[in-house]
Amino acid sequence: MWSDPPRTALDMFCFFACTDLGLRRLTELLDDPANDARPYGELSAEASRLQIDDYLRPRLTEAALAAPPLDPLQDPGYLNCEPWGFARQTFAPHQLEIKQYPDRVELHYGEWDAHRIVRLRERAPPQGGSHVPFGYSVGHYEGDALSSRPR
Repeated sequence: MWSDPPRTALDMFCFFACTDLGLRRLTELLDDPANDARPYGELSAEASRLQIDDYLRPRLTEAALAAPPLDPLQDPGYLNCEPWGFARQTFAPHQLEIKQYPDRVELHYGEWDAHRIVRLRERAPPQGGSHVPFGYSVGHYEGDALSSRPR
């Protein structure tokens, strides 16, 4: 799925991630004539705080709530301009194209023009294989879900 840049205020709000709660709040703020003189950034920040405080935080574990925020300047990948790993790519605010074939699933990330191949008919990486940045991914389908758990 490749997308165009955000075109509306709601698109911009959801560029990285949003919830129905945050969208409803931003829509209320934008529709209220009392807010006509307030800048969009201020309204968006208010809706974002609501979705974090009322939606996200209640779903986090105690350990996650106690952890300090991540500092990108402490991230070796950030400092060395290395592509994000699978988990971060999954939640990145960039395009993701997924192609499915009988023997593999290909993921093409918009950020870094990164590619990952999940091989479906293999159980383990070949011995002596060369190193690739995203490693060697093996998976299978369990119903409609792609899984990396051993069978």
